[in-house]
Order: sequence, then structure tokens, then C-alpha cells
Amino acid sequence: MDQIGLKVFQASYVPASPEGNLVGTVSDLRDQVGPVFLDCAVLDLTGPRSALTTVEGIGPIQGVSTAVPNPGEMVKKRGARTLLTDGFFVRARRSLGTSPSYDQYDITGGVPFVTVFAGPGDSGSVILNGNNEVIALLHAAPFIDLPDGLSSHGCAMPIHNVQESLQIDIAT
Repeated sequence: MDQIGLKVFQASYVPASPEGNLVGTVSDLRDQVGPVFLDCAVLDLTGPRSALTTVEGIGPIQGVSTAVPNPGEMVKKRGARTLLTDGFFVRARRSLGTSPSYDQYDITGGVPFVTVFAGPGDSGSVILNGNNEVIALLHAAPFIDLPDGLSSHGCAMPIHNVQESLQIDIAT
């Protein structure tokens, strides 16, 4: 199915009109398993929003870090469903075992199996390090281990893989 041109809506936004929660249309995307895992898209903003260089409740984005975080490093994100959450970087891994580089970051909430980190609707949230630098793009809550369909874990793609594949920069 060709998804270029597909309209994207913000699920948690209460619309004022039928198109009131329109975010934009897909202009480019990558949905692939090899050689690295990618599940990401670029939108042309066509709705009542503009590109922001700040994350509500966190502050201005301070650029990008392409360094693999250290295990235990604190991270944070703001998702459409779970809003502002923080957690810890667990590990970098190769999803296929044969990928040429790390293509997945595992993240856990502050207290694994207790603290919410992500949920359905949070995909596409940027993951920030302690310096408010983007390190990854959330694409999944790998398993539901909390009430209400939420997870204390997140799975994200390193931001440099997303940038390289889509030929984009992060607005700051």
C-alpha cells in the first residue's frame, strides 16, 4: 500500500472541525527490516500546527547526539498518550543479529514493570538525553506490562539511522 500522501491525524487531539486534528501528509517514509530496522516517516505539515523546536514540559531541543548512550543513562520523552515520561537506556542491539550497526535502543521506565514509559499512540516521539539532545525515535512499546494497555518499556531507533535514511535534520 502506497502511504505517500496519506493524511496523518493526532489521535489524542479533540478536533474543532473534521480536519481539526490533521497534522500533515506523509511525504517520505521508510518501513524496512534490512539492512537496519526502520519504521519512520516525514510529514509535510498541513494542519493547524507548525514545526516546534521545543518539547512541552522539557524545553528546547539542543541538537542531536549520535553517540550510543551508556547503560543506565537517563532519557525522557513526551508522547501523545503517556505525556511526559522518563526512563533509562538499557542497551543497544541489532534487531536481526546481522545488521551492520545497532538499530534498536531498549529503554525502561524509572522502575521496570512499575513506572509507565510508553503506550499506544506514543510512536514517533523523540527520545532525549539529559542534555535535551535527540538520541532516538520511539516506535514501539515492546510489551504491555501495566494496566490500561501501557508499558514500562520502549523500543526506539537511533536518530542517526532515521536522519540518514530520510535525509533530514532535526530542527533546533
